Amino acid sequence: MTIDLPPRRALPVEVKERMRPAFTGAPRRNHTPLAVAAGVALLIAGGVAVTQTTSDSADPAHDRVTAPSELDLARCRAALGDGGWRSTEMVVFDSRKVLIGADSRFCELTRSRAHVVNPAVAPVRLEAGTVAYVSDNFIAGIPPLGALSTRARESTSSYSRGSKDSVTTPDFFVAYFPSKLAITQLVFDDRFVPLPPDATPPRSSGTDSFESGDSDPATLDNRLARCLDGAAATAPLATAPGWRPVVAAGFDDGPTGVVVARQDGHPDRYGVCHGSSDTGFGTFTVNTTSERPRLTGVLNISGGAGRQLIAGYAHPNGRFIEIDALGVPRVTVPVVDGFFAAELSGSLTRIDADTGNLVTGVLMGVVRDADNSVIYTGSLT
Repeated sequence: MTIDLPPRRALPVEVKERMRPAFTGAPRRNHTPLAVAAGVALLIAGGVAVTQTTSDSADPAHDRVTAPSELDLARCRAALGDGGWRSTEMVVFDSRKVLIGADSRFCELTRSRAHVVNPAVAPVRLEAGTVAYVSDNFIAGIPPLGALSTRARESTSSYSRGSKDSVTTPDFFVAYFPSKLAITQLVFDDRFVPLPPDATPPRSSGTDSFESGDSDPATLDNRLARCLDGAAATAPLATAPGWRPVVAAGFDDGPTGVVVARQDGHPDRYGVCHGSSDTGFGTFTVNTTSERPRLTGVLNISGGAGRQLIAGYAHPNGRFIEIDALGVPRVTVPVVDGFFAAELSGSLTRIDADTGNLVTGVLMGVVRDADNSVIYTGSLT
């Protein structure tokens, strides 16, 4: 028995063009899962049924790609200087976001900065794929056709290091490394692709851009954002989501200060971030609340007789805390949501007259409630 099936329809020219690996000048390839029926014929004749179908598997990175918010888009447009820049795709790594533009330009957002590549800088074409964006924490571009995974590597004769995470689709790849890498090669699936040693990488530059949406760097939210960004390389928990500021001290008298933060979903966890609103430097210490006041972090700002910034946990019912130490004038600061931050003048250290040893003074604290009743008195440890 002969069954005449309808001929397969030829792919339109524009579909063929989308399948060509290209960086610019061609429409973007569609990375959504494919389920294409090339031809289906169901004929019932004399008990004979014939079916023709073809399909492709779903993109494994599909669930990692989300849509950027209007604020994300506004921050990137401002950094690019392009009010019409469009993006419908974004990937998130810890507290960092990377937006992929419809024009294949990339934009990286941290809590306090937006990073983009100067449009005058050309992408670097590899023997397979293209690199369009390089920063201290990301490399991004267009993968070779069919690639499902990407790794970035810094490889020398004595050691090698690699990226922590990546997202790869037919349209783009983004590889993430928490610590800066001097990338020498990319690995697409099992294919090692060297970066040309004489090529100028498309490195990004950053501008102030706060996730709070407020451009004032002196707000409490933005001071915490800057400090957490500065601490991210050395304190992994600084990149965790959900940190919100509670109280701060020190910034009124200089660029360096201390911020106490709590993390949503972790009621017993708090962090103390020492940082600079000028340089972005930051250190981040995480601790848990306790039954007694706890000091987290003492920072000597300007030598032995300079400013001292302290912060920590006081008491959930506290409203004020008096802080005193030998050689340091007493200060009284508010307790906010159980936490405090204070700036002391003078030195917490002295030379013992009998032994000649350097001695650190003990900080004493008195915590009072809303009725001015003492609910704790003793050392801050």
